[in-house]
Amino acid sequence: MKVAEMKVGEAMAETGAQETASTDVTPRCDEGAALGPNVVETPPEVTAAVPEIAARSDSRIRYDLLRELEWDTRLLNAPVRVDVAGGVVTLTGAVTSYDKALAAVRAAGRVPGVRDVVNRIWVDPPAFSPHTDRQVAGVVGRALAREMGPLPDCLRCSVADGWVTVEGRVATPADQARVEHVVQYVVGVRGLTNRVAIQAPDGAPPRRSVSVSEGYQ
Repeated sequence: MKVAEMKVGEAMAETGAQETASTDVTPRCDEGAALGPNVVETPPEVTAAVPEIAARSDSRIRYDLLRELEWDTRLLNAPVRVDVAGGVVTLTGAVTSYDKALAAVRAAGRVPGVRDVVNRIWVDPPAFSPHTDRQVAGVVGRALAREMGPLPDCLRCSVADGWVTVEGRVATPADQARVEHVVQYVVGVRGLTNRVAIQAPDGAPPRRSVSVSEGYQ
């Protein structure tokens, strides 16, 4: 698989990349029915652990989650299906941007009684989004540079089939979190692996933390 790579500094030199926000969309509350057309092939399973709390009925959890999704304007009319079994929520369907997939997963994590979340939401970017991995890498690089400043030797991003991997070092945990915050809103991104380490004091090894954000390749 060919992987597109680009340093943040290199990305600053490129112009003309299109960064357009996708149309916001929320699931209906039709009991037992898919919330929109089910048009995607199920990718590999990704789970997000949720703290265990007092047991609640699956139907109540599903109802509460559907209500939670309705309140999120990013998910208006999104074709996301919710199934619950034994407190484990499974999300399926397709959305147009990575931040919408994350919004659905995080909404599930906020519902009392949820024991685990299985994310099977496919990110299907709109036609106007960057088409190649190199274009996506360029947009991600420029977005990181705008948010975090010119760091040509500190961060590097690579993209394979829309899945972004960011590597390098930053000064603080807040900067590490900002990497994920910036990348999730880039149109064309399907998922993120954050391999950014926190720069340690002189003589100490860097603090590494690998985060694979919820989503599908």
